[in-house]
Amino acid sequence: MKIEQIKFNAESIKKKGLDKKIIEIAKEAYEESKHQWCGEETHILNEKPIAQILGLFGGSIKGMKVLDLGCGYGGFNDGDYAPILSTALAYLGADVTGIDYLERSEEGKKRLYEKYLFHYENLDLTNFFLNPKYTNLDNKTINIFKDNDLMIARSLLNYGLEMPRLPPACRHIEHKYEWSMYKGIIKEIQQFNGKKALYNLQMPMHSCLKNYLSNNESANLFNETFGEIIFDGKENGFFDSHVFTIG
Repeated sequence: MKIEQIKFNAESIKKKGLDKKIIEIAKEAYEESKHQWCGEETHILNEKPIAQILGLFGGSIKGMKVLDLGCGYGGFNDGDYAPILSTALAYLGADVTGIDYLERSEEGKKRLYEKYLFHYENLDLTNFFLNPKYTNLDNKTINIFKDNDLMIARSLLNYGLEMPRLPPACRHIEHKYEWSMYKGIIKEIQQFNGKKALYNLQMPMHSCLKNYLSNNESANLFNETFGEIIFDGKENGFFDSHVFTIG
């Protein structure tokens, strides 16, 4: 999809509000996925992110290639549970791959796909940042990173990265390192995607960083790092500090 079309869709949402039909479609997808969930935490608490994604893509994501970084894993011991957001987008026809650190067997991954049409891959994204060239990536993994229409990284700053835990007096160092790692991971993956990709990213204003960056510093740093923000919902807090941007 052309960037101009995504911008047009975004502007239409700003002017008209979310279309009722899109919201109903998103609610159905959310409820269908939620009742299958068996994890302790999830970074999607309602249908709003699904509705916004649908809106930015003109009401349909069928055939879109989506990569969800730090997707969550749902269930333990290779259980047949898939993350809510990734599952909902797959339910709506997208080709979705989610990445998280929990290892699943090949049989477990196969069961997930057969049940939810959702691809799961385990990859240590922290290690991905620490080894930028990551020479051990096989062609399958590289293809997962390539040519995505939508990249999601909604939870990496909250609990998706392995950070050093420092004494309170040194927390500013920890926060700076956390933001640097988040930025590094996204930048490494951006190189596999063209300008056409839409990114659903997390503003660096979650609780751990509030004492490190002011609101203005945070927004400016985010914009300078990831490119043009096309929708951020700051007027009504719609995204809870998540934004859509073009890399």
